[in-house]
Order: sequence, then structure tokens, then C-alpha cells
Amino acid sequence: MKTKYQVGKGLFIAITFFILGGALIWIILAYVIAEFILFCYFMAILVVKFCKSVYFPGHDHDEWRRHAITQIAINPDQSDVKYPSSLSLIKTMGVTFAFTFFFWARWVFDLLLFQSYPV
Repeated sequence: MKTKYQVGKGLFIAITFFILGGALIWIILAYVIAEFILFCYFMAILVVKFCKSVYFPGHDHDEWRRHAITQIAINPDQSDVKYPSSLSLIKTMGVTFAFTFFFWARWVFDLLLFQSYPV
């Protein structure tokens, strides 16, 4: 009859061989790939440090161009920008919920229709 020490030792050896034999190579490979992806991300982000805006804040034409693209007022005195109100946000949320319910109901109907169709 084996003692608890012998059973524990055998279990430890089995788990160790499993980890070293099968899983360790994948753990190392995943670590190397993750480090490579992080390196690529950092190299891509490094370029952002050297980018500068082409717009000059004091130039009227550049402020108009930037306003036309972003639709955000650069100066507080620009009053032609329309910001959404809370009522329009609530309306948009209601429409989103209505469409969600509509497509969910359509999915349930299609599911029931397909299940009732004899094959």
C-alpha cells in the first residue's frame, strides 16, 4: 500500500511532466507573441509623438476648415453649431430600444417558423 507521500510525489511528477511536456511550450509561445504584439503597438504609437496638427488656431480659414470637418465650435462665439439636447438623446434611445425589440421579435418568429417546418 502506498503512503500519502508516495501518492503526492507521483501526482507532482505527473503534473510537472504534463506542464513541462505539453503546456509549457504553448505558454512560452503565447508570451513571445504577446511581447511582439506589444512591441508593434508601441512602435505604431511612437509615430503619434511626431505628428502635429495642420490647423493654426489664430488663422480664420483654418478655424473654418476645422469647424466644417468636426462640427465642434473652436471659439465660444461660434453659434451655428447645434449640440444635441437631452430630449433628442432620449428619443434616440427609445428608437434604439424599439428596433431592438422589433428585431428580437422577428428572430423569435423566424425561430418558431423554422422549428415548425417539417423536414
